[in-house]
Amino acid sequence: MRAYGMGLARDLTALAAQRPRVRVVGIDGTHAMLLESPGAVAAAVLAFAAEVLTDPASVPCRYALPEPEE
Repeated sequence: MRAYGMGLARDLTALAAQRPRVRVVGIDGTHAMLLESPGAVAAAVLAFAAEVLTDPASVPCRYALPEPEE
């Protein structure tokens, strides 16, 4: 598992470097991190939301619906 974790960290670091709007936040825990570290998860989500709400240019993705055909 150690090699997997190192590879994942490497790949996520590369992804964040290639795409400036991607945020990678490390939270120590298992798949039950919402139960194990609710404060850390909430802080990460709130920080992301605050950034998006105060700087619209930082929104990771904008989806545009096609104009309806008449």
